[in-house]
Amino acid sequence: RPPPPPPPPPPPPPPPQSTTVAPDGRCAEVTASAAAASRLAHPHPCSIGLVGAIGDSLTTAVNMDCDGAGCAGMAEWFELAWAVGSSARDDSCDASCGWLWWQEGCANNGVCNEPAQTTGKCEAGTDCSDCGGCSRAARTLPNLLGEACASGAVLGASTGGGGARGLNVAQSGARAKEALTQAVGLVAKAESLLGGAAYATTWKLVTMLLGGNDLCNVCSDGGDVSADEYAAKMRRAFETLAAVPRLVVNVPLHADYTQLAGVDWGFFGNLYCDVLLAIVCPCMGNWASDLAVARQRVGEYNGKLVELVAEFNGDAHASTRGQGTTFIVQPFAQHTVFSATHLVSDDCFHPSAAGQELLARGLWNNLLQPAGEKASSVEEGEALLCPTADAALS
Repeated sequence: RPPPPPPPPPPPPPPPQSTTVAPDGRCAEVTASAAAASRLAHPHPCSIGLVGAIGDSLTTAVNMDCDGAGCAGMAEWFELAWAVGSSARDDSCDASCGWLWWQEGCANNGVCNEPAQTTGKCEAGTDCSDCGGCSRAARTLPNLLGEACASGAVLGASTGGGGARGLNVAQSGARAKEALTQAVGLVAKAESLLGGAAYATTWKLVTMLLGGNDLCNVCSDGGDVSADEYAAKMRRAFETLAAVPRLVVNVPLHADYTQLAGVDWGFFGNLYCDVLLAIVCPCMGNWASDLAVARQRVGEYNGKLVELVAEFNGDAHASTRGQGTTFIVQPFAQHTVFSATHLVSDDCFHPSAAGQELLARGLWNNLLQPAGEKASSVEEGEALLCPTADAALS
């Protein structure tokens, strides 16, 4: 009698889980596993040691917190900018912050979630019912990294304007033609900040979003703002960044900026914003023909960014690409609705504080979503993803 067939092999173990969901809106601290920390490509989020940004007024956070006539000053809030801001955060509870002697508070915009007499720290998962006068740190990419990673703060994050803007080389009003200048400046600053050996071994994360001001003029500037011309200008920045070792470049796709024409500010507010938009961003006014041209060009610009990412990740640039360096399309803004009044500054154009945080949430979640599964929209109440010890940026 023939022997019985051997039992089938056991199923392969499931792949390591790369993300979890923050049940209370805040990620628990994690440390990269030994395997994740030693990767030569697609690093763990907590392996990132330096952040930077290339962009325009969306990334300098212009008028993020302005009020009425105060918006004319075009103030920049680098420390709260979605991609590279790092407002001061201190999670230690301090009784002196409370309004009454039995209340506890949080110092320096920390997350006020639990009374000091219980744990001595502001922890996630509690209702903050006895805290007074507390506000949490802004949701920005560096702050989210700092919350999730036991490795702590990263270099390059902005803590303010002037010399405190870190590696946020964005310039308000910048257009795609300035992408190369910003890229060259960022690389020089990163080399200076890290020094020779560390520059080669430190994982760097740069977010590059330029083209909004070009899109504001696509209905009037002719060939200078064509999709092909946009791609040619952005290509120069891609070439510069591709040579940097251990660099992950976030390439967010553009939102449909024509939504701005549909924000309902009320009768008088709409009159004011219609006039203002016609000056600041002519193609986003209420002329249907201009909006149609702008909407089409947004799609064309996004298509060119996808092509550039595929090209610079491909074999044609393998010999000139830095070790481990990769470009990642982050599509979170592509179908996001930004037309709610609380998401837009009083200048009718730039993201408000809530709008900046929505951008940061979308970018963060996209970073943790694998290629092919990245969300093309984000909502304010959407769950925040959190890395596990085996997470990877891909």
